Amino acid sequence: MKYLVLVAGLVLVAGCAASSTEDGGGDGSGYGVEYASPADKCDDLVTTLCGRGADCVAQLGCDPGYTREQEYQLCLTESRQRLACGKALGVGVSYSACMNAASTRACAAYGTRAQCAAPDLPADCKAVILF
Repeated sequence: MKYLVLVAGLVLVAGCAASSTEDGGGDGSGYGVEYASPADKCDDLVTTLCGRGADCVAQLGCDPGYTREQEYQLCLTESRQRLACGKALGVGVSYSACMNAASTRACAAYGTRAQCAAPDLPADCKAVILF
């Protein structure tokens, strides 16, 4: 199954907690501004990467035995098991750029119908989820 193609780079998303993080929780300012938690941001990234990956795998015909939805669901399950987003402490400063890169990745990054491959994680996504 090609869902492994989709999750191969996700393990590289994790990084060690550092001082340069975006606000990942309520800001405590009393202004009523709500922010997604680090766990939610991590899951949003997984959802984005799996969604785009499933789109491309289906478009390229990498795994004709599986529908786009099956690829997507398998990717989500495997990625969530490997990444443990519930333990995320924050996100790196490149999180927004990572989300943009993940959602706009060209399907050519996944190879061709004859030879599909796991693409490298976008540079802005490396160590963007801090544990």
